[in-house]
Amino acid sequence: MKEKIRSRKWLLLSAALCLAALFIIYNVYSQKGKNNEAQLTVLMYHSVTAEDAGDYAIGAEQFRLQMQELCAAGYETVTCAQMIDYVHEGTALPEKPLLLTFDDGYENNLTVVAPILEELGMCATISVIGVSDGKSTYKETGSAITPHFALADAAPWVEKGVIEIGSHSYDMHQVTAFDGDACRQGVGMLDGEEETDYIAFFNADIQKSFEQIAAVIGQRPVVFAYPQGIYSQLSEHLLEQSGIEVTLTIESRINTLTVGKQQSLRALGRIEITAEITDIVGYLDEMQGQ
Repeated sequence: MKEKIRSRKWLLLSAALCLAALFIIYNVYSQKGKNNEAQLTVLMYHSVTAEDAGDYAIGAEQFRLQMQELCAAGYETVTCAQMIDYVHEGTALPEKPLLLTFDDGYENNLTVVAPILEELGMCATISVIGVSDGKSTYKETGSAITPHFALADAAPWVEKGVIEIGSHSYDMHQVTAFDGDACRQGVGMLDGEEETDYIAFFNADIQKSFEQIAAVIGQRPVVFAYPQGIYSQLSEHLLEQSGIEVTLTIESRINTLTVGKQQSLRALGRIEITAEITDIVGYLDEMQGQ
């Protein structure tokens, strides 16, 4: 009888130990999975004006308030370089990483945005249109446009770590009103264009952009923001071959970065922020819940 009791105790103990081991293994692997993934919010801005906002623009005070609210909610800005380190090496990111992006390279990104970011200890990625470098008119047309900064003026902000420069192409951000109805739509192929001709054009354009940035900033960009959000498997392949590690779309969604998964850095979704968004944290909370 004693032997049966002793045997039963050992069975119960063994079962308890097995359950404990399974519990530990489950927690280790579930935690490992959590540590290998990071939810990344990417915001898309264009122009931030000192005056009232207009199309694709918000006012400076509204922008400052948004940044303060994001900081208070625990968001911390990161660079694309940090994101790449996370995916390649597992280097830790903040608990709530936030990538601030600005398209086109407007002058007010330096005169208005950069000082606010520096004051708040934040940073942003600005993707520039090469052909518009330092210009306030559209190409050679003489038509007025919102002034764009010169890369030389951005260099001090890059050195401070406040600004990171990306590419928005050299001349694939074409405008129908100026370039005509037959102009290229973002990085898309023209009607009837041969793939070999497209590849040659695409490679020449992005290399010109990269070299322009490297000549002034001292390094080639690692991020490319698709003009008008248009992209394809071919454009992704060509950019990957060129050394671009992060690509940005205009698809409105939250992203998941995964350690060891290079593709998690590509075709990232971005949430466009306009003057109509008065509660940015609440707006992002809604996006997270979708």
